[in-house]
Amino acid sequence: MAAEAGTAVGSSVASKFAELLFDRIRREISYAFKYQSYVKKLRSQLEDLKNKQQRLEHDVSDAERRGDEIYNDVKQWLLKMKEFVSRAEKLIGEDEDNAKNKPCFIGLCPNLMTRRNLSKEAVNAAEDATDLMAKGLDFNNVSYRPAPVKTEYMNIGRGYQQFDSRMKVFQDVMEALKDSKVNMIGVYGMGGVGKTTLVKEVAKEVMEEKLFDKVVMAEVTLNPDLRTIQDKIAYDLDLTFGQHESTVYAKADRLHQRLKKERRVLIILENIWAELKLEDVGIPSGDDEKDKRDDQGRCTILLTSRSLDALCNDMNSQKNFFVEALSIEEAKSLFRKIVGDHSTETFDFQSLAADIVAKCGGLPIAIKTIANALKFKPFPVWKNALNQLENSNPRQIPGMEANVYSSIKLSYDFLQSEEAKCLFRLCALQKDGSQIPINDLMMYGMGLNLFKNVYTLEQGRNRVQALIHVLTTSCLLLDGDTKDDIKMHDVVYAVALSIATDELMLNIRNVDELKEEPERGIQKDATDISLHCKDISELPETLACPKLELFFLFEGIKQLRDANKSLQFPDQFFETVISSLH
Repeated sequence: MAAEAGTAVGSSVASKFAELLFDRIRREISYAFKYQSYVKKLRSQLEDLKNKQQRLEHDVSDAERRGDEIYNDVKQWLLKMKEFVSRAEKLIGEDEDNAKNKPCFIGLCPNLMTRRNLSKEAVNAAEDATDLMAKGLDFNNVSYRPAPVKTEYMNIGRGYQQFDSRMKVFQDVMEALKDSKVNMIGVYGMGGVGKTTLVKEVAKEVMEEKLFDKVVMAEVTLNPDLRTIQDKIAYDLDLTFGQHESTVYAKADRLHQRLKKERRVLIILENIWAELKLEDVGIPSGDDEKDKRDDQGRCTILLTSRSLDALCNDMNSQKNFFVEALSIEEAKSLFRKIVGDHSTETFDFQSLAADIVAKCGGLPIAIKTIANALKFKPFPVWKNALNQLENSNPRQIPGMEANVYSSIKLSYDFLQSEEAKCLFRLCALQKDGSQIPINDLMMYGMGLNLFKNVYTLEQGRNRVQALIHVLTTSCLLLDGDTKDDIKMHDVVYAVALSIATDELMLNIRNVDELKEEPERGIQKDATDISLHCKDISELPETLACPKLELFFLFEGIKQLRDANKSLQFPDQFFETVISSLH
């Protein structure tokens, strides 16, 4: 029985082997004698594939014109298709000609080996064609709409000029962002000093260094609109709110859930004026235990503000960095970059440019505004601009009111303390805004009864120091060279003068101006007058300002003292003022 079983198995194997051998011989014979059929089938398949290729290429072109992204498998299919067409056309063309023109047996019959090779290649190519066609049928869509690119910080490099004075702040902010224990960072400085430009460059850098997976940015503004802030954050996260998420609360909940899922996200909130409750927006604050994350899951918040108090007291920022004005050399470089070197080739233009830049006080927004206004302008226009700056009338320069004046005045308008506003206007009556004695401000303030519930010098001194703190933390005043003085930025001083004038506090540059048109309503209604003059010898006969409360006289007295002269006040000079008191 075993022998019979062995014989049966052997017969089965031999039969299978013979069958396979016969199939192979038959296939080889088929290659030699049916090559035209195989080539014809390949030609038909190639035609179908070319039609499919043409349709896809048209769809791809349309999608690219719309700005869509092409799926990778579509790109790969078209690339493989290009290679296949080249291969198939060569096979059908050149190889078919060679098969026809190479007979064997001294020309008595066709060259069977050449035909066999051609047929075999055609069969293999036909199988590839079938596979390509099958994959091509899956392309219902060739493209997709890409997520919007956040250009507000990714394109900051264009036109951005890095300054040495900013590098220290930039590096400090970057180091703070790398600290996993810090989740709230503040950048502060006066309006127009370049805080936004700096944090946008920070955003670009953290993305390049892959410190964060997502960077979102929203402006808070003086009167925050939570919906606008939420929509901007959602846009940067590529998040779409559903129809049922139309309320502020629903959006806040959705944003909170999404932000908690982000591994590392940096949220930049610009222009903070007062407390913004992060939970109302939907931002994890990190204050609650449920919002705390490990090093691999961070939600870090970067704030910009004009007020240090808003960052420290209202937002509880852990680290804060001050952005100073540009140095004089940096300011000149920025000015030249905008107006062009050709505009400052002559000595006259160079001297004028230096004076104009000096009046801008290193404030980028002022430099850019004036430089763009003067670009390609003739010499008289430059002279007029300098004259306006010297006379503290920046609103007469194109763009200054919109870009500079309104920006700084907004800081003034936001002051909650009316006493702080009064003190700010008093600073505008000083000689030039630099090195203002604190004791003088206390004396003028108490004399004018500006401070409520202040009855002693100590109380007055404490009140003035408190108000100075409000103004310095709002970046409207600067620390002086000594502890007894404060300073005011040149551009802020010009804006302060304009505000003071609107409040009937006049800063007059010479006696002639005081004498001119005494019947003018604004001068007659003036409550405070500051008179600056280097070569004063006499005053007008009378000062027709019945509402006058304060009168400053700068420089003239010293000039007369140095010349051993005495300044004579006409007998009737203050008569109008005195009469109004009765």
